[in-house]
Amino acid sequence: MMTADNANRIVSVLEKTLTDLARDLREVNPWGEDVCRRLIAFSRGGKMLRGRLVVESYLLSGGDPGPGGEGEAARAAAALELIHAAFLIHDDIMDQDSSRRGAPALFAQYQQLGREQGLHAPGHFGHSMGICAGDVALFLAFRILSSLKTAADIHQRLLSLFTRETSRVAVAQMQDVYHGARPDMVAEEEIFSLYLHKTARYTFSLPLMAGSVLAGRPAEVTAALEKIGETLGIIFQIKDDELGLFGSEARIGKPAGSDVREGKKTLYHYILWQRADAGQKKMLSGVLGKQELAASELAAVRRLVDKLGVRKEVADRVESLAGETRKRIRSAASLPAPFRAMLLEFLDYNLGRGK
Repeated sequence: MMTADNANRIVSVLEKTLTDLARDLREVNPWGEDVCRRLIAFSRGGKMLRGRLVVESYLLSGGDPGPGGEGEAARAAAALELIHAAFLIHDDIMDQDSSRRGAPALFAQYQQLGREQGLHAPGHFGHSMGICAGDVALFLAFRILSSLKTAADIHQRLLSLFTRETSRVAVAQMQDVYHGARPDMVAEEEIFSLYLHKTARYTFSLPLMAGSVLAGRPAEVTAALEKIGETLGIIFQIKDDELGLFGSEARIGKPAGSDVREGKKTLYHYILWQRADAGQKKMLSGVLGKQELAASELAAVRRLVDKLGVRKEVADRVESLAGETRKRIRSAASLPAPFRAMLLEFLDYNLGRGK
């Protein structure tokens, strides 16, 4: 499985980069130092999943394990973690989730600051400052990527990869916002398209391909990793949906039932709606998308999901996807055996994760 050493290496890069940036931005105003300090704390709270995959993919693809090679892979990994931080910061504003990773969301921290200082409209102030903080993280990520010390052709491939995948995430997020605002159900293929482009590709395909590109592997190798990453990522998102519906705030680090409050069109939501009768649909219509969701209402949705066999059907779909993913991994002859073993191990971890 992915080592803690790689996570520590990425955190060190993030802390140094943000500390250096704080010195530079201090010349502009005190907010530069403030946002860098908050981004350091925010980044430390994550699992570094995407970043660790970049480094593991680089090393298992035959990349140089010395400081010059692995160090650049860690910097690329730190850039991806900053992009991820930016997406989460902006997500929390759009989803109105006031906590993240067991702590106040970044925008909520600024809202509290606004209240403490008696600022006008502290809620709006917090949202605005959170948007700015996410922007800083994005700009810094591409500053890191642009300064990587690697061959020109590899550098170009890497930058093209990052810009393509992150722009797709942004457009997929727009689709997610639209789906949440719609009162009607969307088609199943739209849900899976969202899973693919909002989560799967940038959480798994992008870091796996990035490590391979940095190691100088040919296009057919990165293409194999791209497809493996897609199904790994779809499983990851469906497990996220499960945790969002059935997990507690203490377990998942953000408000329980947030997908229900936001009216997210998940696979659970889709199958539940197809199976519900007229009376059950009436109940669901009054609950799904309700911001002030009572614990009893969330419990009613959970009971209905179990009663109508939705949870079992989703579990069967996940197992089918897992079987497909295992076949892809085992048949990827272009990947070294240790790489395939790591991917299979990660698939098992993904299937059983609890947060």
